[in-house]
Amino acid sequence: MQIKRLPTDFLVEELLREPPGVTGAHTVYRLEKESIGTMEAIADLARTLGVPPGSVAFCGLKDKHAKTAQHVSIPDGPERAASGATWTATPAGRRDRPLETSDLAGNRFRIVLRDLERTQAERVASRARTFPGALPNYFDDQRFGSARGQSDFIGRRLALGDAEGALRLALASPSADDDRRVRERRVALEKAWEDWKACVALARDSSERRAFGHLAANPRDFAGAFDRIPRQLRALYLHAYQSYLFNRLLADEVCSALGTSPCLEFPYLCGMLAFPDPDRPGSLDALRGVRLPLLGRQPPPEGTRTERLAALLAEEGLPSGNVLRPHRKQRAFFRSSAREALVEIRGFSCVPHVPDDLHPKRRKLTLTFDLPPGCYATLVVRFLAWGFEGKRRSHPMRRGKPGAADGTITNA
Repeated sequence: MQIKRLPTDFLVEELLREPPGVTGAHTVYRLEKESIGTMEAIADLARTLGVPPGSVAFCGLKDKHAKTAQHVSIPDGPERAASGATWTATPAGRRDRPLETSDLAGNRFRIVLRDLERTQAERVASRARTFPGALPNYFDDQRFGSARGQSDFIGRRLALGDAEGALRLALASPSADDDRRVRERRVALEKAWEDWKACVALARDSSERRAFGHLAANPRDFAGAFDRIPRQLRALYLHAYQSYLFNRLLADEVCSALGTSPCLEFPYLCGMLAFPDPDRPGSLDALRGVRLPLLGRQPPPEGTRTERLAALLAEEGLPSGNVLRPHRKQRAFFRSSAREALVEIRGFSCVPHVPDDLHPKRRKLTLTFDLPPGCYATLVVRFLAWGFEGKRRSHPMRRGKPGAADGTITNA
């Protein structure tokens, strides 16, 4: 099975809570792009319109390897269309304030599954007919790009107060996911560690040079050096570890909710996710309305699975208290929040399979559905295509298993 064989096989359309109006200080544009990241498209748009990139506001990032439509706003932006090689921006109205995350109502997806044997296509179609309408609200692989296949998380090192360990993971730890040049440079940085002048010479960009330059002047101030990494990247490191812990909590909840119904393990980059058997789906109704914590500086509300949280943190080697606190000198911190245990899939449909125009003697079918903000369409595909979606490399050491359950747990 293949997804994203073509950019047009993965269509994403952003849904705003309120459409733009006709008046206001900010011009709203509909930004359509293909095979380019949101930030790259915005930078190109800003250059084309002659405005600072920082003045372009948006609700969220959209997949690079897809064809997507989203909205951006610019203070008093020009009322004209603009385009580049892989994007177009068309004025769509005006509003009183910049766009932000809270303006996003969700995303609409149209996904083509290709290169299916007829029996596989029929199996997906059969599962689609009994689709439960809600799935465990895990974070998927896209959330864990900063993990880079390492045997530890940068966020975990920060929570342990190990700023040097976090910095080494971020800048000087080679990964199987790196291309040859990046891997060679990281190996060189690893070997040169503590020779900060040599590390400055090996640095790739200005933030790395600032970090190693800070250590050249302050050889043991690793917390200060880590703060030289861009704020957005530091936040990604923290979010990845929070999300990993959330996934482990949710996997336990899923197995518990299913009881004696089969509970299957699906591999992802950082371990395993528990799902109901797509051919014999058990009920997850017990998870409706349940919100699980994204651990941060503040403890979750009383009674929020405190025993399981404490056990999970103990497994991770972290201090008890059900909180995550980076080194006291760090300017990066974990924000406490919560996330729904289940995600409702709206408007789900599966178009009957037809011959695949790109793969002779194979079939393709098309899925359409809407998801709330921050939820992952790839989980829907993973659920429907369980058993033949291909192997996924999991995190080599930190393979969080779902907790014990009465049901059968089968490796996916």
